[in-house]
Amino acid sequence: RKMAGLPRFNFTVPVLQMLGPASVHRTTPRASALRAAIDMIKARANSLVVIDDDDKLAGILTERDFLHKLPLEKGSARTTTVAELMTPAATLTTAPARNTVQQCVSTMRRLKVRHLPVVEGGFVKAVIGMQDVSQQISNTLRYRGLDDKQAEATVGDMLDDQLTHTLGLDAAVAKPASVADAVSRMRELSSGSLLV
Repeated sequence: RKMAGLPRFNFTVPVLQMLGPASVHRTTPRASALRAAIDMIKARANSLVVIDDDDKLAGILTERDFLHKLPLEKGSARTTTVAELMTPAATLTTAPARNTVQQCVSTMRRLKVRHLPVVEGGFVKAVIGMQDVSQQISNTLRYRGLDDKQAEATVGDMLDDQLTHTLGLDAAVAKPASVADAVSRMRELSSGSLLV
């Protein structure tokens, strides 16, 4: 079966229209990694915009920064600062608020990043993430009313689709693996999750 019959999300809408009045979750460069992690969990966010004392963009901190950069030693989350983990503004790509979702997705795919700050007038208005795009596509499928043939699409169809990428069983660890081993494996595969 082909997935071509499924409803498609409109990628030509302005990014801020898709995101709506989303709040931008913030932290400072001096905050501890632990404080930032707690803030991300409380906000149910995958990233925090890092703002300096002058209210300027200092960088972005994502869940991947924790995965790839946080030392595995006990207590390191308390002693490591956000500045040590974040992607600094000097190396960060942002998107103008006038960009469409397609332009933002193209930028994220080209740069191989999952989060893109949306800036207007020098201020971060939102952060678009691949998770936001996935959620909008899911909402499109859910609310457009699938016909019987479309509703029969399976996970297997998605995995067989050539546009879908999955790590499959390569992204797995055995149940007795240590947390450090699991994190090391995730870093090696650049994956945010593993099968156990």
